[in-house]
Amino acid sequence: MNMLRARLERLKGIQSTDSGQSAHKKQTERLNAVHEQLDEKAAAEIERAVRPQQVGYDDKTELAARDVTAAHVEQAESTAPAQQADRVHHDGTATQAKQATHDGSASEATDREALAVAHVEQAEHVSGHNTQENTAAHESCELAAPYVAVASSVAVQEARWSSLLSIAPLRADEPFAAKWQALHVQAAEHEYGSFLIRTLVYGKDAAIGMHRLGEWEQAGTHLNAFYPELSASLDQFLFLDLETTGLGSGTGNVPFMVGLAFWDQEQWIVQQALIRHPAEERAMLAYLHRLTASFTHLVTYNGKSFDWPLLHSRYVLNGMRETIWEPNHIDLLHPSRAIWRNTLESCKLSHIEKMRLGIVRIDDLPGSEAPARYFQFLGSGDPDELAEVFRHNEIDMLSLVTLAIRFGHLLSNQDVRHIVQQPCEPEEMVRTGLWLEKMGLFQYSAELFKLAVHIPLQSSQTLMLLAMRDKKMNETERALAIWQRILEQRGALTKRTHVEAAIELSMYYEHKAKMIEQALYYAQLAHELLADYAAAQSKKDKWKEKELADIHKRLARIKKKCSHSV
Repeated sequence: MNMLRARLERLKGIQSTDSGQSAHKKQTERLNAVHEQLDEKAAAEIERAVRPQQVGYDDKTELAARDVTAAHVEQAESTAPAQQADRVHHDGTATQAKQATHDGSASEATDREALAVAHVEQAEHVSGHNTQENTAAHESCELAAPYVAVASSVAVQEARWSSLLSIAPLRADEPFAAKWQALHVQAAEHEYGSFLIRTLVYGKDAAIGMHRLGEWEQAGTHLNAFYPELSASLDQFLFLDLETTGLGSGTGNVPFMVGLAFWDQEQWIVQQALIRHPAEERAMLAYLHRLTASFTHLVTYNGKSFDWPLLHSRYVLNGMRETIWEPNHIDLLHPSRAIWRNTLESCKLSHIEKMRLGIVRIDDLPGSEAPARYFQFLGSGDPDELAEVFRHNEIDMLSLVTLAIRFGHLLSNQDVRHIVQQPCEPEEMVRTGLWLEKMGLFQYSAELFKLAVHIPLQSSQTLMLLAMRDKKMNETERALAIWQRILEQRGALTKRTHVEAAIELSMYYEHKAKMIEQALYYAQLAHELLADYAAAQSKKDKWKEKELADIHKRLARIKKKCSHSV
């Protein structure tokens, strides 16, 4: 902790020549605030280092992505090393600390820069699995300077949702009224009843993790690639996440908190609707129905399997079947699995946000504990029981928005290595490219494939993925080279991909190149490799039996062709 304080003191003296006395004074005040706010646990996370170069006060900071191991660099390309810098991310505590109102003043840039320095090492914690750089994959690039997400609890009254219900502070004679006010929770009421609502506003310069929330203006429209026949504007995407009384989808599982986020008047609105008892559910659902009329697209994470079917059943149970919204549903779990299912240990949003978005939650309540906290609240009525649930859901919403921004950049059909963290594993590169091509986008995917094929010592499964893609796209030359590479790199243990590579080469030389001797060689090699593979497998494998029969037919056919050619 003392080392951190010494570094922060040293940073106080850093100022650009044109910043002026007022900017320096403002920065010093914010650094003093950082001294007071950092607890021992947060300090431990960022103790290791601080940004090595001078921190300027302009709105752009030169960063280099830190992704692929240095061993990949020597083979990828012989380019000049990219300038190194740490990615900065939000530690998940700043927004709740004061819930300060975002004033949007010109001097805020210096405030953001100073406070961001204190969070630098959180990014190293995030990229701990990718501690060296691939300079061939990443060149020095200009990224928007990091910001700290600070929300205002006071929403703009002219917003489109403000006319849908009456919102006011809880009456002073309400139980725990002061505590609800401290959480920025208000009473919401319309003709169907009442419930509680918490509304937060994030300006476009706020950020969580590696992206500014304002990047939605550049990335958001690219999510239309999920439904290319439509063209939704930025303010037609509604983000949703539920906190429920259980983990199942049965009728006894009640969504006690509905988290919402949407872009409105060039800022992000995060709303959390809460029911204090089951009788308020109908009023909350009625508000949600009215709100969804302004949107065409729904963005969730695992929402197609859980959140939206659960809400659907709650509408039915409350006699509101005719009001069920039918959105164009974008479930970001699906592209996340397509890209990271073998690269990351888990495709849970909390794991992806940590490993790929630069978001580290400190002292966050696990989502599985939210139901217990709600039941405790039902027993006591004390809002303190729900404080961490509100915070957990708030980060969930911001994390979901940030993930959507990441996918939006990828879907821009441009080389976005200067904006988005480069995939750091060969399989991640290939799967990202395959997903982009599935979405009908080919420019950035081609760059990823070029990079992936030059990385040594990667798995044969990854190489086979790329080779089969090349075969489908008639890029025969690279496919042949990859199949040859798979066979050349095989070790003592024969894998299924080795057999498949030999079969593909045999098929090519028999049917395409018309080189029968080469086709016979690879067919015989495939037979030998399949025998080795089968001997090493203890379980019965239908694939082995089918391939063995096919290889026998192929050998007989090729030998017959050889005899005719003699």
